[in-house]
Amino acid sequence: MRKTNSSREKEILNSAFGHLYLNYLSQAAYPVYILHMAFLYLGSMLIFSTSLPLPFQFFLLVLFTLAGSLGTFELVRRVKVLRFLFGVVERKK
Repeated sequence: MRKTNSSREKEILNSAFGHLYLNYLSQAAYPVYILHMAFLYLGSMLIFSTSLPLPFQFFLLVLFTLAGSLGTFELVRRVKVLRFLFGVVERKK
């Protein structure tokens, strides 16, 4: 029996990125969306006040925002009250 496109696409995604990565990223999507604005604003204030070249400032800002958002998401995942506040459902292993 021939597989449909959607099941074939899911199979490719699961084999290419791994089931664990997709679960992690789908769980992180909303909290990271909420958190990234705070880190973007804070990073802009800190980084753009330096006299570094503009492309390097941009790179630092992206790195700061990504690290801050994902790092805080890790904290949210581990603290039960924060999980509730950010709407993160604890997944069964």
